[in-house]
Amino acid sequence: MNKPLLTAIALFSTLMLLLGCGGTSTEEPTPVSLQFMGKKISLELDETTPNFSMGLGYHEMDGKEWVYNINWEKNSLQAYDAASGKMTRNLMFEKEGPEGAGELFGFYVHNPDSIFLFSQRNPVIVLTDTSGKIKEKIQYDVPDRYSPAFVHGAYFLSPPVLIGEEMVARTRVSGNIREMNSEDLAGSHVSFAVNLNEGGSRFISHHYPADYMDKGAKQIEPSMAFDGEKFVYSFFGDHHLYYSEGLGQKLQSVSLPSAYLDRDLPVFPAPEKSQQYIFGSSRYEHLVYDPYREVYYRFAFPATEESDPEKIARLRDNPGDFVVMIIDKDLNLLGETHFPKGKYHPNNLFVGKDGLYLSIQHPDNPDNEEDRMVFECLELGG
Repeated sequence: MNKPLLTAIALFSTLMLLLGCGGTSTEEPTPVSLQFMGKKISLELDETTPNFSMGLGYHEMDGKEWVYNINWEKNSLQAYDAASGKMTRNLMFEKEGPEGAGELFGFYVHNPDSIFLFSQRNPVIVLTDTSGKIKEKIQYDVPDRYSPAFVHGAYFLSPPVLIGEEMVARTRVSGNIREMNSEDLAGSHVSFAVNLNEGGSRFISHHYPADYMDKGAKQIEPSMAFDGEKFVYSFFGDHHLYYSEGLGQKLQSVSLPSAYLDRDLPVFPAPEKSQQYIFGSSRYEHLVYDPYREVYYRFAFPATEESDPEKIARLRDNPGDFVVMIIDKDLNLLGETHFPKGKYHPNNLFVGKDGLYLSIQHPDNPDNEEDRMVFECLELGG
């Protein structure tokens, strides 16, 4: 792997300082930002595939890039050649029967020979490959009060992590969030590990923050990322990031607020204002790790000034402006990039060898094409 771009930026900055005023400077380092430098990936869609994806994946091998897309309506997984934009595989899965994969909800591409499929309701992980042949169905136990593995490709991204014979995935705790308090939530788990050989599951030492609801009930959705050494979690209503060096270690925290969000993040309002809270309040959503540049991207959404209920409801599919925080592997903030509403859709993204790819299929974007999915590559710069 080439040295990360951030290392080159740091070395260049140090050299400039040494060549300057006697090797000392009082200037602040230039924040790192995301910039579009012209590279795009454009995928040609068939008539059955919408241009908004419910789950994307990326895999690069031998210099060739592949983009995967899940099509809920057809219960299929598609593979695209990123260079040509052509669909090379359209794997259709039956929902029932011995060759059935259930109702597809999410997926994880470990490599082309090991693709894991997940359902929302059933505790079954299906192992397949680019031929579409079902190699194995792994039925696993689900702890009481928790959902099966929650693997959704466009909502609080939390790709599962394969460690030895275990698959670590985030889960959802059941219950009325509005009636929970910090004490109720603190004992709840964020994720569990599934033994792929035996089908058992076990909790790992990753719990919700003990003080998460001290000021009132909040949306509890987390996003989970793994950098090869530690797990990191970002929660909807918390400026902190929470991290653990292993499955058996409790989460530690570091305060990392976005300058664009309210200092005091809101709690649940009256029921009639729930949509404004979920789609229009200051909040955090995806946390994504970029292994090529060894940075995290944390997606933050400033509060909207919109109050009209119909326009607030529209934010679900037509999100407003957002911010991407750039964070190094040691969880230091390197910079933030603000994106005005109406161009990028922050729920369709993936990381590739050249950068962070964001979809331009926002409904208000005049360049939105119905028969294509187009992604612009955002690269790190000063």
